[in-house]
Amino acid sequence: MVRLVNVRMRSTFLLVQFLSTCSGIAFEEPEECHSKNGELNVTLEFGHVTIPKDRTGLPGNLQMLGFNVPGKPGRSPGPTLRVRAGDTLRILLKNTMTPELVSTRSVRNGYHGFDTVNLHTHGLHISPLAPGDEVVNTKVLPGETYEYTYHIPKDHMGGTHWYHPHGHGAVSIHVNFGAAGMIIVEDAVHQLPGELLDVVHEGPVEDYIVAAYHVDFDDITTIANGPPLICLIPTLPAFVQT
Repeated sequence: MVRLVNVRMRSTFLLVQFLSTCSGIAFEEPEECHSKNGELNVTLEFGHVTIPKDRTGLPGNLQMLGFNVPGKPGRSPGPTLRVRAGDTLRILLKNTMTPELVSTRSVRNGYHGFDTVNLHTHGLHISPLAPGDEVVNTKVLPGETYEYTYHIPKDHMGGTHWYHPHGHGAVSIHVNFGAAGMIIVEDAVHQLPGELLDVVHEGPVEDYIVAAYHVDFDDITTIANGPPLICLIPTLPAFVQT
């Protein structure tokens, strides 16, 4: 007899522009950080992440970008942050990247500053002003830290949201190589019928984190090498001999 299990998929597209070449990869479940007494204080270290080959089925270890909490191995997706309406979420972001050997900060081809990071959230109704979800002027350089403070409204709806780096010039590289994670606002008491509650809240529904990867190597090559050069050859006048 087969037992059917109710499943709720907490899913997001981490790599929005890319076609998966690694179908069947079974990454480990992300670390989970839960709020207590109305607060969640967590440190996220951003940098290089190694996914062991025994977790992917690939011939070698997979090198990515991602987040980890201190003392834990980096994973992709990064830690899942579980909060409730009315909570205060504080994230101490630490940039563990090494400085670029050749600085790209002055490059204006749309891609630059790959060693610099900040954070942006999708779905949370929070302030866009620093130290909240501000992405224009907030920059965390290699070896530096910055603390974000997100005040989640008391009437915030439960739901599945996500966070990722949003340093202008490096967003595509950082996110497309795996740097992102989930933020889950837990459903309030009596917000959902009992049939839809997850097992943590004494319900029948299994809660799973799902990440989809979509990689376009032509795009990556263009980012790395720049657009192809177009040579314009002037048209010479035609001389007709009579």
